[in-house]
Amino acid sequence: MHDSGLNEKIDRLKFYRNECSFEFGLLSSRVTWFVTCQSFLIVPMAISMGYPTASFNWLAGILLPAVGIVTSLLVAPGLYAARSTADKWLQKQRELFEQEMGNVEFQRYAIDRDAHRLAGDRIHLLSLLFSSSIWIVFLVFWLATAFAQHVYPIGIGAP
Repeated sequence: MHDSGLNEKIDRLKFYRNECSFEFGLLSSRVTWFVTCQSFLIVPMAISMGYPTASFNWLAGILLPAVGIVTSLLVAPGLYAARSTADKWLQKQRELFEQEMGNVEFQRYAIDRDAHRLAGDRIHLLSLLFSSSIWIVFLVFWLATAFAQHVYPIGIGAP
């Protein structure tokens, strides 16, 4: 009976870890998609800023920054959702370890950080810093670029 109970808990732990892995993979895919999308916007932005025009450059001044801002705002909830779901599965995993604190056989599957609360796990929080803030970085970039195009128009002059 003890063996089957332990096997059941180990299976539950494996399930939690698989779910965490899936959610972190989803988060990674979303960040990769977002950064790739932004790079495809930055390249034409740089090219259009270098092309001299006789009037305001609508592509670099309005259109590309607007698309960059919109994609930054649209991707934020998806990044938050993947992170939040992964955190929930990690919390369930840590609660399972807390319940089985005295079970030496089960504790073999733990890592040092499993003993801490998720909110206090500095390594976990630092590992999510990039994926949590990248949309803000690009949002600020596009807002600053749009503002700079209106204040200091680049490329205006005789072609």
